[in-house]
Amino acid sequence: MTGTTPVGPVFVAHINGYIGHNTAIDCAVGVENNDSGQLSGGNIIEYNTLTTIYGKGPVDMESATTLSGGCTVANSANYSTNIVRHNAVSGISNAQGYHPNQPSRIYICTKWIGAYAAQYTNNSCTNGCQVIP
Repeated sequence: MTGTTPVGPVFVAHINGYIGHNTAIDCAVGVENNDSGQLSGGNIIEYNTLTTIYGKGPVDMESATTLSGGCTVANSANYSTNIVRHNAVSGISNAQGYHPNQPSRIYICTKWIGAYAAQYTNNSCTNGCQVIP
């Protein structure tokens, strides 16, 4: 699978969707709009388990496994009505992985200029996982 990026359940330009009760290994889960003009809102992402083993996560984010209710550096992106709750993210990719020794991450994006972050509640980030504000 060299050169490809596995993606778990992901919404692009979507409103009022549900991603729940999934197990995802080495991939992205959440909202991944291409720009701030695309629809987003009312999406619920809950009770998912994301684990890193080999680290075939999103190439552009240099992480092994990613959970996000929406991030973009474009001004005025509004993910504030997306809800991300009760998810478990864990692990660091092994040395043989596409992103060797990279952590899994929860991208909250509260510090991204112009972006309005999703609502995050009761998510766990363990065993090397990082939360990116």
